[in-house]
Amino acid sequence: RRDLQKALDEILAGKPVSDPISKEFGCSIRRAN
Repeated sequence: RRDLQKALDEILAGKPVSDPISKEFGCSIRRAN
């Protein structure tokens, strides 16, 4: 859960995310917004 939160922070900060799962998660978040 902490890794996901960190990845979410990176996504919201506009940083590239190396973890593919987090990347897909971020794409779905971007679509939802």
